[in-house]
Amino acid sequence: MNPDEKPAGEHPQDREDFSPEYQKKPRGLGLSILLVFSMVYNGFFVLIFFAGFFYPDVFQEILQLYYKQNFISKPIALIINIAAAFIFCISFYGLILLWKLKKRGYYYFASAQAIILVTLVVLLKSFDWINIGVAVMILVILGFSSRKMD
Repeated sequence: MNPDEKPAGEHPQDREDFSPEYQKKPRGLGLSILLVFSMVYNGFFVLIFFAGFFYPDVFQEILQLYYKQNFISKPIALIINIAAAFIFCISFYGLILLWKLKKRGYYYFASAQAIILVTLVVLLKSFDWINIGVAVMILVILGFSSRKMD
């Protein structure tokens, strides 16, 4: 039998070249660069907050230096550290899923970034418009890119 001929009863979906791995669209170069940048940025913060578990005094002193108007006790610093590590881990997990072209990764990433942005602006009164603008721009670009994902 000729290799191009299909036997009776065989569906094209059963062939090797119709497998889900074969049909997946490759990740674009721009999306790959944006995801790598975001992974490095979020991974850096994950490492910082995990280092805060091993050096709680240093973490508390850094918080106290940054927020001079408020007294930050060690238990409060630990709670902040745990919450921030958790949120950045969710964000990083979302980026891993986005790397695998999974749409739900965008929901994890966007939710975590929204919490981070609201915390920065509302609770911490930090109006760093450059970081806020970059985060929103990344969210928008990834949002448009995620529409084509599974």
